[in-house]
Parts: sequence; C-alpha cells; structure tokens
Amino acid sequence: MGNTVQLQTLTNQTQPILNEIAESQLALLYANISTEDGFVLSHAVGQKSTVESDKVSALASTLFSLAESSAKDISSDRLKVLIMESERSNSVVVRSSIRSYPVVLSVSMDNSVSLGHILYQANRIAEQLKTL
Repeated sequence: MGNTVQLQTLTNQTQPILNEIAESQLALLYANISTEDGFVLSHAVGQKSTVESDKVSALASTLFSLAESSAKDISSDRLKVLIMESERSNSVVVRSSIRSYPVVLSVSMDNSVSLGHILYQANRIAEQLKTL
C-alpha cells in the first residue's frame, strides 16, 4: 500500500512537467517518465501521436537497461543517454531520479526537430525531476 501511495505522489508531481512540454513543443510525439522496471509514472502525448503509455514505459526501460549493460561491458562505464533516430522521429532516453528514486525519462519528437534540441529538453526535465 505504501508503494502505491508513493507512486501516486510521484505521478502527481511529475505530470505537470510533462504537460508543460506537451503544450510548448508542437513536434512532441510523447514524453514519458517511468520506473526503472517499466511502470508508468507520467505520460504526455503530442497532437501527432497515439502511442500507449504502458508500451512506451516498458520499451524505454528495457532499451535503457540493455544499452546500459552494453556500455558496462564495452567501457565499464555508466550509460548517460540513449539516442534513437528513425525515419520519422528522434528519441532520447535518460536516467534521472526523484528524491533518490530512480526513473527513466523518454522524449520523442518528429524528425523536424534536431536530436540536440530533444536532448536539451530531456536533460532540462531530468534536472527538474531531481529538484522535486
């Protein structure tokens, strides 16, 4: 019961942050904050997208975990960011935390937006999460 209350509190605190990016970034496909094991905390979908929050959370957490494992094997280092570029969209997945609770943040925008801008937005949100 306590964990459910804690997750609901995190959702209440993080949803306004994602709502703000959804309102200010017209090219946004989705922004998602999830636990490291793939449970949705907050999710915002842009006007051009119909993605499912549960699916995005599971995929982002899994991809980040796999990439992190690869980074450790290759360079014995901790992964900071996962960048994905596709034909129609660009996505960034970063690790953050809320009061020492680890979370995974993913942001995807259509390919009219540079990866640098998406990374900037993701890092800005990640820093906001750390101050909650």
